[in-house]
Amino acid sequence: MKIIACPLNGPRPVSEFAYGGEVRRMPDPDLCTDREWSEYVFNRSGSPGLKYEWWCHIASGFWFVALRDTTRDVVLETHPAEAVRHGLALRPGESPELVAAARGTPSAPDTPSARDTPSARDTPS
Repeated sequence: MKIIACPLNGPRPVSEFAYGGEVRRMPDPDLCTDREWSEYVFNRSGSPGLKYEWWCHIASGFWFVALRDTTRDVVLETHPAEAVRHGLALRPGESPELVAAARGTPSAPDTPSARDTPSARDTPS
């Protein structure tokens, strides 16, 4: 049985979780071009490798970010969702401090919402 270490609930079977998609930075809809917005809405990276992904523990409704090696389908680490707002590197191997410095002030990337997750019950409140 595959186990995911939830930052809130500890190690739990994967069947207790819902996948929320890859962590991606949402462009400002008021400032980006139509092309940039359509790239964000319609295109996803399907290449294998290390990816930060949104996951939700269904029983508790707790959202978190997991670093997963999609080549081997192994979760390497997990972080509470707040870690993304505080400089979690969006690409594996980046230094969180460098990412925060490059942003000026840490800001949250796109979070799953009812429009892009499998069901409204899986969205953060």
